[in-house]
Amino acid sequence: IIRKRIKQSIYQSLSGDRAGLMLGILIGDTTGISEDLQDDFGKTGLTHILAVSGLNVGMLLLICLGFLRFLGVKLHLQCLLTTLVIILYTLITRSEPSVLRASIMAIFGLGAWLLGKEKNLMAAISLAALALLIYDPFSLYNVGFQLSFAATLAIIFLNPILEKRLEAVPPRLRGDLSICLAAQLGVAPLLVYYFNQISLISLLANMLVIPANAPVLTL
Repeated sequence: IIRKRIKQSIYQSLSGDRAGLMLGILIGDTTGISEDLQDDFGKTGLTHILAVSGLNVGMLLLICLGFLRFLGVKLHLQCLLTTLVIILYTLITRSEPSVLRASIMAIFGLGAWLLGKEKNLMAAISLAALALLIYDPFSLYNVGFQLSFAATLAIIFLNPILEKRLEAVPPRLRGDLSICLAAQLGVAPLLVYYFNQISLISLLANMLVIPANAPVLTL
């Protein structure tokens, strides 16, 4: 019902590819986007913008925690309510592998934060993979599953190395650049294998679009 209401609301305010693009960003519904526009996003390495991913879940996590903290809600209630919102959002987006991976990691992280434990990204992503494969072992052959985990693992392992190598880059850009580059390197072999193409401007396109995507999603 909520998913239907979201679509109705967007189509009342926007039309054509604008409405389709907003639905893609918010709930991963690309049915309203023309083939030409989807092809353009593919050529520039921005297809992930049209699919709900870890970026969406991460932004939702920050929005909820920030709002609840502003209201003065206690820590344990912040974690509980944010967890419920993440679960609801996962259901609204029809539980795509990338969303499930990010949601499990986010809930795992909230639990660790609540208990005062040190964050462990490898433990979180391993738990997410185990949970998804127990639920559906054939997820392993899902392209979205493979791309999501490849990008996340690349960020975990390559990002610290790339940040050190990019010392000449201004600090404000270094973090975003190293994360984007790590993710691109992680998914590049899969993009070549499945789609027989790789975008030469993908890194630049992502550096420009991802910062703009965050406030759009927030609003």
